[in-house]
Amino acid sequence: MKNGNRILTSSWEWSRTGFPISWPDGKFLERCAFSTTKGTNIASFNRKLLRQSRDVLQADLRSLLASHRELEQRETKIRRLVDANIIGIIIWTLDGRVLEANDAFLGMLGYERADLVSGRVRWTDLTPAEWRDSDARAVNEVKTTGIVQPFEKEFLSAKTAAACPSFSAWRRSTIDASRAWRSCST
Repeated sequence: MKNGNRILTSSWEWSRTGFPISWPDGKFLERCAFSTTKGTNIASFNRKLLRQSRDVLQADLRSLLASHRELEQRETKIRRLVDANIIGIIIWTLDGRVLEANDAFLGMLGYERADLVSGRVRWTDLTPAEWRDSDARAVNEVKTTGIVQPFEKEFLSAKTAAACPSFSAWRRSTIDASRAWRSCST
């Protein structure tokens, strides 16, 4: 007994049986294993079950890696479109914040990158009053179904307060439900 607490010791000895699990590139990830008391005979059924579990885990890892690569490829294509500045594109939240905008979009409306970084560019503020009902319906549709059919609208210019005609296409992101794409071209 130590400090009023009993210290228990065990005479049990443990044995561990398992199979390695590795990433698709062959790097070791973990071991799929179970422990038994030493001297216990492990049935071949248990070993087979353990191997099957490992195989399922490794198949899931391969699938996950393939999905991740596909997502990276799609994001690369979208990034090239954004960076090409052929059309104006913004990434925004449903509450009106513009998280990202390419130079084409900022230039069309007379904004600078500093305006975007400071948070002064909000799509809700860029929307003329006559388009707010249409935007509200589109936002509701995005919230309800995850997508909205493309529609035409206008944005207000920063310098002239005139409306910039645009075509807007919205798509709810699979990663962040509050993000969507919107494009503006003259």
